[in-house]
Amino acid sequence: IIQCGFPESLHLRALESYLEKLSRRLGCRYVGTALRGGGEGIQSQPRFIAGGFLDAMSELGREFGRTGKFNQDVVARLGRVERLSPLRLLFTRTIGSWMAKKAMWDRMMKENHAYERRLARPYEQPPA
Repeated sequence: IIQCGFPESLHLRALESYLEKLSRRLGCRYVGTALRGGGEGIQSQPRFIAGGFLDAMSELGREFGRTGKFNQDVVARLGRVERLSPLRLLFTRTIGSWMAKKAMWDRMMKENHAYERRLARPYEQPPA
């Protein structure tokens, strides 16, 4: 199961191919890969928004534990956003990025006492 913060599953396809090749090199049986983009926001979303994702992941795990295989219907549901539509891309570039910054990143930095240092550049070379 591969999950990432980028909303599109397309970003995970290279890793999916690598894992398939790695399983062959290690002499393991490849049983498939489930991809899910857009998972970073799950931690800050209420249950009524994140519930579908959480339920699908539970269903995927239950089925895998019972049969040793991924339920392909659930895999298809999880990876359904391969690319963002032009409208969703516009939203993500404008309002969505602002919302993510305010609702998620700023909150996490404040909780971890790092907000005041958010613009720090510890590895920047001093001017000559």
